[in-house]
Amino acid sequence: MLKDIAEVSTINGFTLFANMALDEVCSSYVDLDDYQFLRSLRQSDIEAISSRAKSLCDRKLWKRVAAFEDVKRIEDAFQVLERDVPEARLQKDIQSVKATKDLHGGALLLSQDQNGIYSANSFSDWTVQSLILKALNEKETRLSRIYLKNPSKGVRKNIRISQQTAMGEAIS
Repeated sequence: MLKDIAEVSTINGFTLFANMALDEVCSSYVDLDDYQFLRSLRQSDIEAISSRAKSLCDRKLWKRVAAFEDVKRIEDAFQVLERDVPEARLQKDIQSVKATKDLHGGALLLSQDQNGIYSANSFSDWTVQSLILKALNEKETRLSRIYLKNPSKGVRKNIRISQQTAMGEAIS
């Protein structure tokens, strides 16, 4: 939701720190907490920003409709939901789950010699040394979710009905 507000802000040229010197921006940023930040957004003259910030404050957040580990399945489910519930404002969120991050690009194992001195063991592979890391490395997937951006009761009800269809079609 904050990413959505950021996009609207960028399009409309909105900033909390307009016409400030760098020292003023740094000082304002350090003093800014979550409540002040949202209050500033709610007071924006740009309706799209203020309404989204108000929804965020009122906890009318996006609702997760579905989650998948397969990008193809989320595309199929998204199409079904768009077809069945055209009034729903849906948002796809596809993120790479990098469980092992950069293990192969610089992370080293330490070895202890007989004198108790540790040294980097650059010849060892993490996935050979750890079954857990091996399993994580083999399961590097993409986590995909669909969110409902306008979670009114009527739309939520229609989404629940269509969700069963979408999940079924996406699985087959």
